[in-house]
Amino acid sequence: MFSVFNKQERNQQAFEDLLLQKPGESPKYSALWFSNMAANMYIEEYKDALELLVSHIEKKRADNAIVYPVMLLYRHSIELALKESIIKSCESLGQEIPKNVFKSHNLESLVEDLEETFPDIKRDPNWTNNKNFFEKWESADLNGEFARYPRNTSGDSFKACDDKISISKIVKESKGALYTLDGVLAQLEDYMQKQKQNIL
Repeated sequence: MFSVFNKQERNQQAFEDLLLQKPGESPKYSALWFSNMAANMYIEEYKDALELLVSHIEKKRADNAIVYPVMLLYRHSIELALKESIIKSCESLGQEIPKNVFKSHNLESLVEDLEETFPDIKRDPNWTNNKNFFEKWESADLNGEFARYPRNTSGDSFKACDDKISISKIVKESKGALYTLDGVLAQLEDYMQKQKQNIL
């Protein structure tokens, strides 16, 4: 058994007790435990979960608060993709990874870090639209609090709104942004592979 918490044995034991499949249990709802290095897997699985959720909404549920989990999952997928792009860019160029990358949930801040560490992204014809989308989302929902909680960090309820949130708009814009970031990650993966093979 490997430790996922280094020296925090109490947390390791809690992890094993709560989450790991026990001998004889049905494997129907189990999954392999991947290391936290498999960031691409996290991104892809969140996107797969979203496909299932959105498909369910389109078939059965058209008008309710399920929009909040959709917003949260898309935002988290985008956050993960931005962070992994920054990390891979820094690793490939031998740069230090900005410290806020591991703590920040602010899309606008992550966009700035990505443009600084991977300037080539500005050449992508879709980047301006994606960037505007991220900045608007951050302005509308600081750090994703609106999608996650009914109250802000001060304990105040978010203001009621008579207008309906468009799931289709969130899906369309998010998919486009994730497509761009998938391309960035593919470029960086290719660059790092060529580095290892001494092709560059």
